[in-house]
Amino acid sequence: MEKTGSSNSFLLETLDELGEDDFKRFKHKLKRIPLEEGYQVIPWGRLEKGDRVDVTDLLTSHYGERYGVEVTVQVLRDISHRDLAERLTEAISAGKA
Repeated sequence: MEKTGSSNSFLLETLDELGEDDFKRFKHKLKRIPLEEGYQVIPWGRLEKGDRVDVTDLLTSHYGERYGVEVTVQVLRDISHRDLAERLTEAISAGKA
C-alpha cells in the first residue's frame, strides 16, 4: 500500500484488495456494526449496489475521514482481515506523520 495520499485514497486501496465475496461481507457487516454515539449506519439502499469507490465515498461522507477509517478497520477485523486492518492503520499513521 502506498504511503502517500489522503485517508480516502488509503480506504479505496484497502477495499480494492478485498475479493468480491469479502467485499460483499464487508458491506453486510458495515450495515450492522455498532457505532459511536451521534453516528448512524449508512442506509443499505446506498451500500447494496455500491462498488468500492462508492463505498469509500460513503464512508468518508457519512462518518468523516477519521471515523470512516476507524469503522473500516473494525469491519475488516470482524471479517477476519486483520492484515488489511493493520496495513490501513499503518498507512494512515505514516501519511499523517
